[in-house]
Amino acid sequence: DEENMAQLKWLNPNKLAISYLTLSTNSEMLGSQALGEIDNMFHIVDSNGVDLVKKRFGTSRWDNQIKRQCDTANHLVYLCGFVDTAENDLVYMTSMNYLPQNRMDNMYVYKLDSSGNIHYVKAYGPINQGWTQDDCTLWDALFFKNHIYIIGEMRGVSGYVYHYISP
Repeated sequence: DEENMAQLKWLNPNKLAISYLTLSTNSEMLGSQALGEIDNMFHIVDSNGVDLVKKRFGTSRWDNQIKRQCDTANHLVYLCGFVDTAENDLVYMTSMNYLPQNRMDNMYVYKLDSSGNIHYVKAYGPINQGWTQDDCTLWDALFFKNHIYIIGEMRGVSGYVYHYISP
């Protein structure tokens, strides 16, 4: 079982948001809910370390979570990364027809409340399928003035592309 380093951020003085990637299929990592090769794990723990929320999100492929940001005023969490398919909770992905397009990376954003409920999830990337992999990589995400901004790179005729998302 493998996990990557966790990202931590206080939602408020009593709730800590934790997110990381997991390959694990054991029960502690909600293995029965495993969706694919790598999934996003999301926890909210109280100040005593007790799990209040424990959820697993993802597709059947590698869900590469790069950044997690919090809107502390509204108790919202944004999980941001890149993935090459759209399915399960992730139902929108940019493609030639704005439909799911396998094997072409797109940058994703999950907007979650402090109970782990999804309020928004979409993936954005290249319109034309011209590369076999690594089309679109998320570098960073930041929350500023009630908006989440994701920054990444796409290979294509337009060079670097910066997305502004206001879910």
